Amino acid sequence: MTEVERVPAPRVPLGGRADLAAILLIAVVTMLVAKPWGSAAGPLDATPYASGPPTPTPGPTAFVVGYPYEQAVFGPFEPRPEWSIWPAGFFVTVLYVTREAVTSPAPVASGSDAALPLPSASRPAGSVAPDEAAWPAVISIRPGDHLLWLGIDTPVAWTVRGATVWWTSLDGARSRVPVVQLASSWGPNFSVIGIPAAQGSDRLAIWEPGVYEVDVRLDPGSVMRSFRVNVAGNATGPTATPEIRPDQP
Repeated sequence: MTEVERVPAPRVPLGGRADLAAILLIAVVTMLVAKPWGSAAGPLDATPYASGPPTPTPGPTAFVVGYPYEQAVFGPFEPRPEWSIWPAGFFVTVLYVTREAVTSPAPVASGSDAALPLPSASRPAGSVAPDEAAWPAVISIRPGDHLLWLGIDTPVAWTVRGATVWWTSLDGARSRVPVVQLASSWGPNFSVIGIPAAQGSDRLAIWEPGVYEVDVRLDPGSVMRSFRVNVAGNATGPTATPEIRPDQP
């Protein structure tokens, strides 16, 4: 008769209370992995935020339109009182100014019945009597130059009281252009006008290509005189701030 020998089963290295502690530790770790403490919603929970969607990040600030007025472009010395126009602006990124002195009598402004005296034959060509109100009839702004403001110079006996500007665009449309009188640290014989970039703005717009009729009211006597500004076609100006570099004759 064959005798069956009983073989004991293999045992885990830990026994007794150690086995129980190991089982409890494994259970706790399993619970922490399956559901972290303090989490009220699972990974697929689609409940919306209680405080609403997050605030979007604001975009970049828009570029400030227009150019600041730089009186320094006229130079450190006050222009002598005379009948002259001082166009100022920038070429590429360099500010410039030119002086356009009277060479012929300016036309009488539209709607004015005042007659402009003609230069006497006894005076040298290009000269004007001191009592005549006259600027150069035409001011030409070359291609590439961007006009920003006009300096209007008069003899000491005259003062600019106002200006009206009419613009005829390259396609023939005619409209009135709003202008503002800019600050001048010199005497009342030198005035500066420009086109604001927007209503109430202290920045200036570029004079668009076309023909401008500038009607100026002068005292004494509320005399109206005019001159024309021809602005050649230009590409869009740079957004960089022009540096001051006067180019006075």
